Amino acid sequence: MYTNAHDYAKVKRRIAELYKEHEKELVEAKKLLMKTFENNQYLELMTVKTEVHFVFKEPCRNSFEVGN
Repeated sequence: MYTNAHDYAKVKRRIAELYKEHEKELVEAKKLLMKTFENNQYLELMTVKTEVHFVFKEPCRNSFEVGN
């Protein structure tokens, strides 16, 4: 399929390694950011916790329906 299958496999492995390293860095950055938010009183005051509630409403009947 590929003209250089061996080189393709090496590149694919290298990309997988870089992806794993990047994921680890993101996890560390998130931990550091959350720790910063917890320790900073100003950021704590500016942070708002939100909750989302879904509400289902039935559609209103059209008063212009035939027969009404």
